[in-house]
Amino acid sequence: MPAATATTGTPGMAAPLPTGDLAVVGDVGDVAGAASWQEQQQQPPQAVKEPQKSLPMDRLRRLTDIAEVQLQLRLIADEEATLDAELDNLVGVKVGQLEREMEMLEGLRPRIGKMSAEGESLQRVITTTSLLSERISDHVRQLDLQQSRVKQTLLLISDIQTLRDSAAGATEALAQGDLETAAIHVSSYLQLPLALLEEVLNLPSGAAADGSPGLDDESPLRPLQVLSQARADMAQTVAQLFETAVKAGDEAGVVRAAILFPQIGESAEGLDRFAGFVGGVIARMGKEGMRAVSSTDAVGPTAYAELMTRLFENVAGLIDRQEPFIESRYGVGRFLRVMEKLLAVTDVQGLLILDTFSDARALDRKIADITALQSALAQGRPVPPVVQVESREVDGVISELAIISQRTKLFQRFIELRAEAQQEKIAELEDGKAPPELNGVVVDFARTQLFVRARELMNNFIILNEFFIKKSIEKAIKLDQRDQGSQTSSVVDDTFYILKSSLSRGLSTSDPLSVCSLLELVAKVLDTEYIAWFQKRLSREFSAMSGPVGDARDSRLAFMISLNNVDVSCDYIKKLVHDVEAEIPMHMPAASEKDMDKMRTCLTSITELGTGFKKILMTWVETLFTHAIKPRIRTILQESHRDVKYVMSENEYMELDATEPVSRRFSVAFGKMIAYYKKSLTERNYDQSMSHAIEVITREWEQLVLQSLRFNQLGALRFDKDVRAISGYVASQTQWTSRDRFVRLSQMAQVLNLERVGEIHEIWTGGGGGGAAAGMGWRLSAGEVRRVLGLRSDFKSDEIAALKLQ
Repeated sequence: MPAATATTGTPGMAAPLPTGDLAVVGDVGDVAGAASWQEQQQQPPQAVKEPQKSLPMDRLRRLTDIAEVQLQLRLIADEEATLDAELDNLVGVKVGQLEREMEMLEGLRPRIGKMSAEGESLQRVITTTSLLSERISDHVRQLDLQQSRVKQTLLLISDIQTLRDSAAGATEALAQGDLETAAIHVSSYLQLPLALLEEVLNLPSGAAADGSPGLDDESPLRPLQVLSQARADMAQTVAQLFETAVKAGDEAGVVRAAILFPQIGESAEGLDRFAGFVGGVIARMGKEGMRAVSSTDAVGPTAYAELMTRLFENVAGLIDRQEPFIESRYGVGRFLRVMEKLLAVTDVQGLLILDTFSDARALDRKIADITALQSALAQGRPVPPVVQVESREVDGVISELAIISQRTKLFQRFIELRAEAQQEKIAELEDGKAPPELNGVVVDFARTQLFVRARELMNNFIILNEFFIKKSIEKAIKLDQRDQGSQTSSVVDDTFYILKSSLSRGLSTSDPLSVCSLLELVAKVLDTEYIAWFQKRLSREFSAMSGPVGDARDSRLAFMISLNNVDVSCDYIKKLVHDVEAEIPMHMPAASEKDMDKMRTCLTSITELGTGFKKILMTWVETLFTHAIKPRIRTILQESHRDVKYVMSENEYMELDATEPVSRRFSVAFGKMIAYYKKSLTERNYDQSMSHAIEVITREWEQLVLQSLRFNQLGALRFDKDVRAISGYVASQTQWTSRDRFVRLSQMAQVLNLERVGEIHEIWTGGGGGGAAAGMGWRLSAGEVRRVLGLRSDFKSDEIAALKLQ
């Protein structure tokens, strides 16, 4: 290194003087290094330490201490020496390894040369073989092409021969009147490549384009002309045959002609004529049915629904019978064209039935009268005398409309399934394309005028139902009566029977839109007609309860019967919703999930009414309790404690323990009062009344204790027994646990039974601390506990005041 060179030289020779700061550093460094080595030799040996490393370059540039610079210079020199040694070692190892590998490669040189020569030879062989293969493949392709041309020529010759044979056979069969045989020859002719044959037969004799010999025939196109004319003649003949068979009612002749149409290439005409024939059968049967109904003096209540049912059944029966025949003779999917024609006939006949139904049942007049009646009632005007609508007539029309709707929906579903089945068969064909006979064919019952008309009639269905339900409920209210000993009257059963019957009839329509509208209508009638009437009736009966004793008692009973009716109505609403929800899948198994969700949503409007009924019921039960029961509870409690003192001697305690006047008086008086309500009210109404009663009993008793009574040890014990006895008696009068309502009184008795004031700490904290929220779960506050302790005549007030209760 430069520094070392500057400071070390051969003895006796003058070393060149270093220049600059680096030279100074080198001189000083040598002196300092020698001194440092001498010091190290004089020091005792120390433990081996990690070799010190030089600083990074950026820190080296910032050094200013000459001693530190010399130290870093020495460290760098040591590191350089170490690296040189490592490099020499690595090079020595690698040199030997490289020499061995070079010797091995040198030994492989002869073998590599031999392999290269062999590879070149193999490449020449492969190239030669590849060229030969290409020549052979080209020859094979030429042979395949020639073979295919020969086959095409042979096939063409066969087709020409078939054409000639078909022409001769068709001519002979037509001359003999054998249409079936002639149709077979024409069918064979239609299956040939006519365009190619015409092109070939038009070529000059001996000059075919592909080099094949010409046809030695004076008129090569003669077979084509003969068969084309034969096809046209047969089309006319078969059409006349079909019409003759239709007029004669010859079903066998119709079938014979229908079979010939597809053979002579007239499938579309054959399908249309056959559809017209079966459509005529449908129309004829429909007219016969209408004629039979018109000729009857007394038309049945469901005559027109039966006509509609018969129409749909006839069409469905024809589809079932004729679909296999059409598919076997005309091909897969062609029956859709027949179905389209049948739907057109069904549309006409169905509209005729519905129009006749509307006229015969005076449907428009009924709707107009109902609308005028509802408008007059809504505006408070008198009903016009011309408005006369009988509920019985409306009921019959509703039932007939429900049957018509159900049959229409069923027929719609039948057509949809059959059309889908035909489309699936078409999709399974090789090309998956619809045949040309189906161009422009649409089979969709929902697009017919009959479907639209039936939908319009179902709008009238809701109007008629609203009138019928309201009138029926109004009649049920007028005829409301109660059997002896019954807790309810007839209006509840009658009303919900009407609603259940109407909803079941609505479900039978299989129309989700009508069902939803009917559900909303039922909810509306229950809200605005049924419960509103009960509200008015309860108000009227409650007002009458303040009259003379006899009238008040009768009014109270009538009031409780009305309460029971509302209570039972809540259960009936729940059952009605459950029954309807269960019947929906039965009547509409094919309904979409969207329609099902919509109907369930409409059902919630009725369910919510049940919640509203319960709120109304609770309000009126509380009103009954406040008016008839609550005022008597305070009197009963005061009478039960008459002449009873809880500051007593042992003899007095023994006497009271034997007679138990408080619990006995209370049980007799309260039992006599509540027995009438227990007998007259339903279980839920009675339980609700008892809940209010218990709340008042405990509150009034607590006030009585805190305001009017004093206790000693024996009196507290007696009071505890009275609380237990009365709470047990009250619990026996209910179907639910009511003892928890007496917890505050029980805790008051427990506090009163302490032997000394300080014991309250033991039960107040429950032994574990935590105040009133821990241990027993105290219902009494700390202030109330002090107040109860103050009722003990033998407890000192200063001790009670000194209590620390948290």
